[in-house]
Amino acid sequence: MPENKGSKKLVIFVGLWLVILGAAGVWYKFYGPGRTGEGGGSWGSVSWSGNFEGMKSGETLEVPFILWGGDVATFLANGGMETKPDSIFAQQKLNLKLVRHEGDDFGKQVEAYLKGKSPFLRGTMSMLGQASDELTKDPNTRPVVFLQLT
Repeated sequence: MPENKGSKKLVIFVGLWLVILGAAGVWYKFYGPGRTGEGGGSWGSVSWSGNFEGMKSGETLEVPFILWGGDVATFLANGGMETKPDSIFAQQKLNLKLVRHEGDDFGKQVEAYLKGKSPFLRGTMSMLGQASDELTKDPNTRPVVFLQLT
């Protein structure tokens, strides 16, 4: 009986999705909300020397963005530069103001992060890698990667 190429592709596709879902489950178990992993920070806190944990409900949190196509999802979820009432982020009870932090100068953004001026550091994985020595000197400012857009 001849082999059906379509069903072989389907089996490969389903197998890949099962691997991805399994990896996500392992991540959630060890690093998900409120958990800490080997050498990592907890999901529920951000390594920052400022007063992030003291924020009150309803306060606006400034979140940096970089001029890059991957940030389109963030703008759509927020409804624009500031959280719109019917946006996805508003439904999650977030109140964000997206700012072009330090004019897309990643070095200045790292300085602002290390000084506690921003709880977030926004960049590509290669940008974070290039600044990793500086970012990991102090365990209190070691960033936790929690979102990869593309």
